[in-house]
Amino acid sequence: MSYFNEERFRTRRRRNDSPTGRKMSGRAHSKRAAFLTTVFVAAFAFGAIPSGSSAASMVSGGGKSGSARGPQGLAIGDKGPRVLQLQQRLIALGYRPGAADGRFGSTTASAVLAFQKRQGLRRTGNADVQVLQAITKPRGIGPAPDKRAPRIAVDLSRQIVFVVLPGRPVITLNASTGTGKTYRSPRGGIDVAYTPVGSFVVQRKILGDERAPLGTLHNPMYFYKGWAIHGSTHVPFYPASHGCVRISNTDANWLFPLIPIGTPVVVYDSNGVGGSVGGTPKGAAPGP
Repeated sequence: MSYFNEERFRTRRRRNDSPTGRKMSGRAHSKRAAFLTTVFVAAFAFGAIPSGSSAASMVSGGGKSGSARGPQGLAIGDKGPRVLQLQQRLIALGYRPGAADGRFGSTTASAVLAFQKRQGLRRTGNADVQVLQAITKPRGIGPAPDKRAPRIAVDLSRQIVFVVLPGRPVITLNASTGTGKTYRSPRGGIDVAYTPVGSFVVQRKILGDERAPLGTLHNPMYFYKGWAIHGSTHVPFYPASHGCVRISNTDANWLFPLIPIGTPVVVYDSNGVGGSVGGTPKGAAPGP
């Protein structure tokens, strides 16, 4: 389950926690305990989890488990000190989980998803054991070296946005870009949902919501013709836009006042298979 099904998850959780819900058998409890012990001991043996660290307590702490998050993982609806430790660690690494309040909501899930994308982990938005181990020693590469700041770097293959601000750590945001598929344009004809690759600058900004034929753009910052980085209510783990770079509305509200006109925007494919502005396919058009 991804973080986009928050309410459905909460309903299912209430049902399973009720006296009439399913109960785990003794054998299932034993299997879960054996698995967790194996993972935890192995992590300590290889130095992935320092003894006495907050990351260690995140992995070894108690709490309910479920198939969505894995044994001892964390997901939307969870709360407590382990969630607080996760949020604090994400903030220290340059992610935006929202207020460090010990409550796992959609904003924290978005930050976890950005972390999973950068690290090359399975994209779920849940802090499973893989996430809780990787967060102790993250290895995901950041943006390409560039002395300019502020600047924005969009990694199409990993579906993340790097925000580089003067004198501050690099911030990593969850993003969703063009699908690369064709679609029927509201103007008639067929367009391609393509995000152009290359070096650009922010040309114009619009505060608030801009309504377009293909949807609403929140706080759009246009960097090439009609292509923009903008807030959206739907930023999944895969390319889903008509060509624009989607980030969450919360992240767009944070980013908008920090980025002046003229800020460099670099759009690239870290797998080296992306196109270029000159190679924009026929029919390519921007859209949210």
